[in-house]
Amino acid sequence: MNSGSMMTEGVNSVCWGSAPFSFQLSSTVTPILQKASSIFRPWHSQSPALQAHRWFVESAATADPETPERWSVRSTSTSATMFRATIAYALMAIEYQAIQTLIESVASPPALHSALVAKDGAGVLIIGRGEAGKSTLSCALWQRGWTLLSDDCCLIESDSGMCTARPAPRRVSLRVPSRALLGDALWERIAATPSCDPTNEGLLFHPDEIDGRKRATSVRLAAAVFLGRRDIALTPATLMRINPAQFLLALLPYSTLIHRLTPGEAMNRLNPVAATVPAYDLGRGNLTAMVERVEGLLGGND
Repeated sequence: MNSGSMMTEGVNSVCWGSAPFSFQLSSTVTPILQKASSIFRPWHSQSPALQAHRWFVESAATADPETPERWSVRSTSTSATMFRATIAYALMAIEYQAIQTLIESVASPPALHSALVAKDGAGVLIIGRGEAGKSTLSCALWQRGWTLLSDDCCLIESDSGMCTARPAPRRVSLRVPSRALLGDALWERIAATPSCDPTNEGLLFHPDEIDGRKRATSVRLAAAVFLGRRDIALTPATLMRINPAQFLLALLPYSTLIHRLTPGEAMNRLNPVAATVPAYDLGRGNLTAMVERVEGLLGGND
């Protein structure tokens, strides 16, 4: 991403990206560009992108003084125009569309519905369905000194027997129920950061605006942890190792590949992960105990 503005026929633009895509938002409205620069700032140093998508955001105010101002969002990839009530919601729509473009493309690496945390260069995937507790556990690890890279989606790549993961270019999302587990103090600090936006479900934010740590663009995968897999009953806050064949099957429902490839093709793409990364089921339980179990996975890296 190049989060600085550039001129195109008098229109300012903000650019960001995640290989194999680059994205561009253009507008004549300075507050939109300032907010977009803040939101997409972390993705300014990705690999050169192969394909570009562009959005245009402008005021859609009406002549009727009783009608609140709206913002129109147009894209080069569709003829439809979206309307949003605020700048924040217009940019959230673009943030979401960019992610969908990236993870649904056949040109992209496999994407997993997973959080990604790291410590001393080693990454751990925290995999689970929506509301399984990925964001809460990831933020609890973050509070213990881990780097929080993503709470929802990451891209997996393998080369020479090693698997790496990189976060998708989207802010971390923390739901309201997590507030009681993580504490009011953290919630209030997050809410006060420059890039934070409240949503109907909670908060969107950049962790580095709290801890000041630079985020890695990718990390070596050291382990994968599943939360709340169906038909898996565990004692609270206990770990159970999953063999590679079970891990491969367990990954399928959390991968975007399953929606565009046959099961066999998807398994072939995911097999390098299952073959090289140790995987575990983690029982839901006391949050501190769950954090300690995950920290123990890194052994000498802890």
